Amino acid sequence: LLIFCIFHLNFQVIPPKEWKPRKHYDDIEDLVIPAPIQQMVTGQSGLFTQYNIQKKPMTVKEFKQLANSDKYCTPRYIDYEDLERKYWKNLTFVAPIYGADINGSIYDKTLNRVEINCTSARTLLSVCIIFVYLCGNLVIF
Repeated sequence: LLIFCIFHLNFQVIPPKEWKPRKHYDDIEDLVIPAPIQQMVTGQSGLFTQYNIQKKPMTVKEFKQLANSDKYCTPRYIDYEDLERKYWKNLTFVAPIYGADINGSIYDKTLNRVEINCTSARTLLSVCIIFVYLCGNLVIF
């Protein structure tokens, strides 16, 4: 869903007025990704199977090194359509790894959370934003 949104939609995320960004990210490389997910895709001729493999925990620093390695770095591309084409073309050859559910990655530890009324969410995007806001999780890829 997120990849679809990135490539096909224009949207702006407006956080609640009470939200404040982290003052610094000096400690972010020490955060532990408890269960990185490797997405395995197999198949051909339009019929594919996707399953996830949970990898051992790693720090954001280790994840960054992996993301910048020759195997996982962003390929050269002309435009976003070219990048999307390369992503789908190579999905069965290089299994992407996602670092999700990193508690505390968006917020400073000193900030107090704000109550949000989830019943007022009218769209899937607003539900996702509220979920991320309340849980303090950040998907890194």
